[in-house]
Amino acid sequence: MRRVLITGAAGGIGADMVRHFARDHAVTASDLPSDALEALGRETGATVVPCDLGDPDDIAALAAAATADGLDVLVNNAATYKLRPWLEIDAAEFDRITAVNQRGTFLLSQACHPALRASGTGRIVNVTSNTFFKGWEGLMTYVATKGGITGMSRVIAREVGGDGITVNCVAPGAIPTAAEDHHPDPEGFHRMLMEFQAVKRRGSTDDIARAVAFFAHPDNGFVTGQTLIVDGGGMMQ
Repeated sequence: MRRVLITGAAGGIGADMVRHFARDHAVTASDLPSDALEALGRETGATVVPCDLGDPDDIAALAAAATADGLDVLVNNAATYKLRPWLEIDAAEFDRITAVNQRGTFLLSQACHPALRASGTGRIVNVTSNTFFKGWEGLMTYVATKGGITGMSRVIAREVGGDGITVNCVAPGAIPTAAEDHHPDPEGFHRMLMEFQAVKRRGSTDDIARAVAFFAHPDNGFVTGQTLIVDGGGMMQ
């Protein structure tokens, strides 16, 4: 049984990852405090640890709780964003999104490193985004943090390879979750994706969970520093 920590767990992609891993593994699920997070813990048997990833003290407490009995897999999934033109983004908004998305990933990975090293088959999987590869109007800060996480993952992968730890990224495309509720033209958005993608269906949260599980498996120790784009062939490299 692997010991797995998943952030951004309260809904959407994160919640499905918790459900996927909790079938066979001991999962710690973390997100901002919410009824949804508590309900997910009851549903799956996951240990729930609320955390604001913009707060270094919260991150330290989360890492301490999640690694108390050891840790094999860290999935940095949590992210926040605002949809607005880049000229309307102020310093406070930029700093908050960067703190949660990029700095939070960095600090939590750093805090969990001793336990992942002790595992012998430690895995860090960072959920990024296919928007980094094409840009996305109105999501400048989000895209910048996802790009930063991609670069950071490659450096960490080189530095921890000798510890038996791999570090990889999964970059989802547009997965239908509550995060899409803000979109002003859902039908037009769907048509655009179907024209863009090679696979003519919307992706699912389970598609992402399976990709993360591939990188998290203890047998997959010779793949590191890589990014797997899971978007139906919208982006190809």
